[in-house]
Amino acid sequence: MTTTPPTVRRLTGRVGAEITEVELGPDLDRDTLTRVREALLAHKVIFFRDQHHLTDETQAGFASLLGPSPLRTPPPERPSGESTTSFPSTPRGAEPTAGTPT
Repeated sequence: MTTTPPTVRRLTGRVGAEITEVELGPDLDRDTLTRVREALLAHKVIFFRDQHHLTDETQAGFASLLGPSPLRTPPPERPSGESTTSFPSTPRGAEPTAGTPT
């Protein structure tokens, strides 16, 4: 099976990159995972857009591929049915409105 390698695009001069051409999950192949790790080390912050297929469990599975969490306490409890992966979004290039997470 041939896969397209992820594309890493720097967002600022010092910090941040967007990674495209990747579908995150706990079964990410070794080459893609290596590219993601390299981007994280190089850019300190990485963004993946349009990962709507992720559930809390598959997001946690992907995160576990990156190593143990530096968090010392568990995340806060969420109301039943609320996903940790669903956030309001601002279209690319649009200015966020007051009170909208960025």
